[in-house]
Amino acid sequence: MHPRATCFVLLALVACGDSSSSSSSSSSASGGASSSSSSGGASSASSSGASSSGASSSGTSGAVADAGGGDGGGGGGATYRAVNLVTGVPRYAIVKRDDAAKRCIRMRVEMVGDGDGIGLTVTPQGWAANVVELTDDPTDCDAPGTPAKGVVSKASAGAGGVTFLTGSPCKTSVDATLTFASGTDVMSATDLVIEGGCP
Repeated sequence: MHPRATCFVLLALVACGDSSSSSSSSSSASGGASSSSSSGGASSASSSGASSSGASSSGTSGAVADAGGGDGGGGGGATYRAVNLVTGVPRYAIVKRDDAAKRCIRMRVEMVGDGDGIGLTVTPQGWAANVVELTDDPTDCDAPGTPAKGVVSKASAGAGGVTFLTGSPCKTSVDATLTFASGTDVMSATDLVIEGGCP
């Protein structure tokens, strides 16, 4: 074969070899990209992201915290007293003063025969809680035998009871749920010494 012909054959072979190797390397590159996109990238990140430690668990704890916070409202700051009311009928008052809520509840317990008052059970027999009033002035609890200075709402119904214990000193206990126009309230106190002696 003529030397120039041999040269052309060799050049053709080299060119063919270059193009096939470049196409093979490009196909391997594209294969790498596709495999990384299918097994590595976004799908894997998305499956390990929101579903594991994301918003759902922090949302649950938020709801529990809100419920707990809501559960902490109200009271614990009220104080109770029992006071002898010197009148023509044996009578005394139980008061619940709540300065934080700006309110006073005054319950008058009196010896009136078999009257049942607003539905509270009073022992001993012959006593009744006839008048229970709520006012918006806590200082009304300081002098329960005088007219209220605040706006008065009288209890329309009650459930529970009052116990009067004679002795030295006389004591009283109350555990009652009271219904007012604004809603219900509770009086609960044990063994209050009646100030001013026995009625």
